[in-house]
Formats: sequence, structure tokens, C-alpha cells
Amino acid sequence: MPQDSPYPEQIATGTNLPDVQQYVDTYDADHMNAVRAFIRDMSAALGTNPQGSKSTLVERLAVSLNNDGHLVFPQNTTYVAKSNAPFNSIQSALDSITDAGPSNSYLIIVYPGIYDEHVYLKSYVNIIALDPLCTCITKTVHADDNEIIAKLNIPIISSVGFGLDMNSLDGEIDVFSPIRSNADSAVHAAKGLLTAHNKIWATNDAAFLMDGGECTIFNACVLSTHSHASGYSVKIINGNLSLVCCYLVNSSYASYSIYSDSAQDVHAINSWARFPAHSNINFPITGGFSVDSNINQINW
Repeated sequence: MPQDSPYPEQIATGTNLPDVQQYVDTYDADHMNAVRAFIRDMSAALGTNPQGSKSTLVERLAVSLNNDGHLVFPQNTTYVAKSNAPFNSIQSALDSITDAGPSNSYLIIVYPGIYDEHVYLKSYVNIIALDPLCTCITKTVHADDNEIIAKLNIPIISSVGFGLDMNSLDGEIDVFSPIRSNADSAVHAAKGLLTAHNKIWATNDAAFLMDGGECTIFNACVLSTHSHASGYSVKIINGNLSLVCCYLVNSSYASYSIYSDSAQDVHAINSWARFPAHSNINFPITGGFSVDSNINQINW
């Protein structure tokens, strides 16, 4: 029967190759010291072999693969892919997590693909795309519970409604990738705090629709390419909004960068817009909002 080959740490010490004249002629001390240094560096980079105490291949595989034949991943990390992964949808991965909390957060890593699904976020479960350039969610991402605290780095390009629907009373969501809707507003915020670090883009309505609560948009380009008068960068029905280091760009000359049916406060710090705000919008921070008609519509 063939034997499992041992790991390096299981090779008996003191076992040396026999003297062969060609080795003596070609391998000098400097060369061998360089080889040994390389082995030391490689061992340090790889760390301790977690299977080194396992004497057979079966035992080694048992600690590396689960019953489905998938790799055992680090604790509180799971993977989603179109095939050969524990989950083939983002929502099924979220549904499998039942004990996330402030001291027990989870990470879902999503492999490239188009995920045509509604996603309902959970607190303390963060979602990132392994390659955001080749990955997207094509339906709405929902934050419905009273307290959704999560970070997202996966593009949202919805074709059926809002890109991100925030209805979380004490929610705090950080988004590091673009949010776009081809059917409605990119973001609908009824409650909660949004920190956006990329584009908020709508092609068919106001880019950011707010109808309640206190919201903050930080370091984002808020863009509506809707050609009609309702194509506002921001439309406020209710609530107060803070804009920090934002660009507001919309297409229609009949529109406003920020619009409201009734008087609203917008706290603006170092933010710019292509068109002025509606007369019902107040800016309590002097100098925090600048209108620059030279800002052109950007075709992303």
C-alpha cells in the first residue's frame, strides 16, 4: 500500500544525502545558505501547518473540507459564488447567520457574478465583493429592521425599484461601491444614517429620495440623468439631511439640485452642485454649499 508522504516537520533529522562529487563541485556554502534562508522566509510567511499533527491524508482532509466537500473557511466568514461555494445566493448566506452581534460580526465575501435577488440586510453582517468590477446585485437591497448596522462594498444596479431602501430607525450603513437604479431613485431613505463613498445614480427619478429621519451623505457624487424636471439630485419629502464633501449633478435645466415641497434644513459642508437648491431649502452652514454651473453631467 502506498504511504502518505510526511510533512517537512516529520522528516527525521540527521538524514543527509550521500556525498556525490557533482554536489561538491556545484553547491558551495553560499548557495546552500541562500537556500536555507529562502526556506526560513517561506516558512515564516506560511506560518505553522494546521495539519502537521495529522498522520494520514484522510485526517488532513477532514479538517480542511466540510461534509459537502467545500473548504472550511475562517470563523464568521462565508462565501457566495455562482457555483462551488457554500451558498449560491447572498440572501441564503444571510439567512444562515443567526448569532451576529456587536462582538460577533460576520463577513460575506461574494465572488464575481450577477446576483438577481432582493437582499435583506442583517445587523453586524458585512458584505463585500471579491471583485467589485465584475459583481453586482440587480434588485433592491433592503434595510428594514429597527437597527441595521452594516458595511457594503458590492455594487447595486437595480432594474426593478430602489437600489437601496433604508427604513431602519437606528440604522447605520456604510456603502463603498456605487448604488444605481434604472427604474426609481437609487436610494430611498425613510430613516437612518447613510455614509456613501461612491456614486448614487438614478436614470429615471431623483437620485436620493428622503422622506424621514436624519440622513448623512458623505464623500459621494449624487447624480440624476433623468431628463425631466423631476430629475433632482436630492428630493426631500421629510426629515433633515447633511451633505459632507458631495457633488450634486443633474441633467435637467428645469430641475433643482435639491428639491423639497416644504421647508427643510440641509446641513452642507464643502459640497458643490450644478444647479441651485429649491427656495424651500435652508442651508444653516454658511459657505458649505456652492453652485457651479460648469459641473457637467458625467457619463459613467
